[in-house]
Amino acid sequence: MPSPSEAVASLNQTFSPSLKHWLPFVIQAPRLAMNGLGSLLDRLIFPELETTRLDRPVYVLGHPRSGTTLMHRLLAKHPDLAPSLFWELLVPPVSLRRALDPLVTWAAPRLPPLPGRHDIHELGLLLADTDDAGLLLNHLDGPLYEVAIGAWTETFSSRVLDPVQSEALAERLIVHLERSMRRNVVARRRPRALMKTSVVTAAMPQALARQPDAKMIVLLRDPLEVIPSTMSLAEHMWLPRIRALHSPTEAQLSRYYEHLYQASQRMLMGLVHWGEAGLLPPERVLVVPYRRLVAEPEVVLGEVLRFAELPEAPELLTELAPKQRGHKSKHRYTLEQYGLTEARVRADLAPLYKAFPEL
Repeated sequence: MPSPSEAVASLNQTFSPSLKHWLPFVIQAPRLAMNGLGSLLDRLIFPELETTRLDRPVYVLGHPRSGTTLMHRLLAKHPDLAPSLFWELLVPPVSLRRALDPLVTWAAPRLPPLPGRHDIHELGLLLADTDDAGLLLNHLDGPLYEVAIGAWTETFSSRVLDPVQSEALAERLIVHLERSMRRNVVARRRPRALMKTSVVTAAMPQALARQPDAKMIVLLRDPLEVIPSTMSLAEHMWLPRIRALHSPTEAQLSRYYEHLYQASQRMLMGLVHWGEAGLLPPERVLVVPYRRLVAEPEVVLGEVLRFAELPEAPELLTELAPKQRGHKSKHRYTLEQYGLTEARVRADLAPLYKAFPEL
């Protein structure tokens, strides 16, 4: 897990030394101190956090921008599942969540919208959100750390893309995610955990080895769509934070996008390699094409509930699914903006297109 000093050192080495690099960590210090005290309280008040067994945890997986948020928020409404709401990612300890829940529930609808590009990714204190955010906010680690800081560095490939290093990284992060799931089950008093994370998307066999009864729902969308969409998300949500400190050179920006592309390629190709090796048993892993999810959400959600061994919940369909049929995002981007071409993506990911012709 990188320390603030290591993160600052990475920024200093990549750009130029600046005390401004410490500012985000100083701002977060009071919240982290409060969470530290809350964690101590949890050990006293909720000893079951260390022993609670995760019963058939449900994972929503897939490359970012593949429909994972839609599926995650649909399932988050299920009465048997315990997801992470965004505010809970800011304040993980169960003791603090129990104390603050009435206040946050009352205040959230009355507060102004959270800052961000809501046309790209809707944010809200009471909305279920990716558990990768918790890794960044509380451990300075995980996929969002790499998008925000790691992908700018020259060591990104050796640290994240190297098979040995990435396996060790995933193992460490999965331990954090399992603790988060236990907290959610205890805090919400629900029988099963729900989690959306890119960590397990890139390490499904490892997670299945630790949790052999897990149910993994993998959203799959055409790489020609998700790759530039993900880069556009990084451009609009993370690049402004870097530009507030420095003006990246064209070479740095080109390397950054190339690192993101390499990470995308590795994540997508894992589904092919693990499938060919027989590491993704169909009773544990369900692949859901994005096109089907948008075209017939009721049918797909019914299949997902049966696969995940969850009872039917008609309210999920009536509340959310009709909003998505024929949904067209206003988010615009092209491959060429990020130094890519359709020919390169199709060539690099040819085995994926062959394994999943419905793309």
